[in-house]
Amino acid sequence: MQEILSTHYPEHIDPAVDAKIREQFPIRLDPADMQPGNGRW
Repeated sequence: MQEILSTHYPEHIDPAVDAKIREQFPIRLDPADMQPGNGRW
């Protein structure tokens, strides 16, 4: 489980769409935290 959570970050939302959503809503999860090697998981 730890290996999967630390290496698998699917991109279901296009980065441009993600940016527009973040402009409209106070998203607390930083995009950098959704990349492999971030140390979060």
